[in-house]
Amino acid sequence: MTQLSTIHKQLLKGNSLTQRSALLDFGIMSLPRRIADLKEKGFPVKSEMKTNPLTRQRYASYSFDEGITHLGQLCYGHIYRVTSLASDHPFSEKALQDSQGYFQPLRYRYIEDFQIGIRMAGVPQLLTQKNLTEGLYRLSTSERCTDGAPIPDPYGVINTGSTQTPRQL
Repeated sequence: MTQLSTIHKQLLKGNSLTQRSALLDFGIMSLPRRIADLKEKGFPVKSEMKTNPLTRQRYASYSFDEGITHLGQLCYGHIYRVTSLASDHPFSEKALQDSQGYFQPLRYRYIEDFQIGIRMAGVPQLLTQKNLTEGLYRLSTSERCTDGAPIPDPYGVINTGSTQTPRQL
């Protein structure tokens, strides 16, 4: 396993890494360079400066930025994960278990109530902005939508309450 894949795997698990933890746990001596490599590949790595309470030394802590707050941030072809599920979440239990929460958005967008179709373990399902905003689930990703491939919006509107029927592109 390469240093990049080791770091990526740890960050995907929700762990944060510091220079010290990377060296002691994984033998990675150049964590800032590997983090820069991940950022260059489009992964949303967040850097946070912290201070050791005993020595007052500052150090960087790295983690994935899980800041998906709007369905408009999703990109076709990228892989996302549903996390922090409320007990009344809207997903199929079997698909959730089989996919371990991972899904891909489909190539179409619903406008009414701002919903997006996804495929989770082969099962089509819907994500709604309302459920995301109300905290029924959180979405995380290891990919940033920087390749100019956001999910197409065939009507050119977001969350307008339009009653038009959805269509597949």
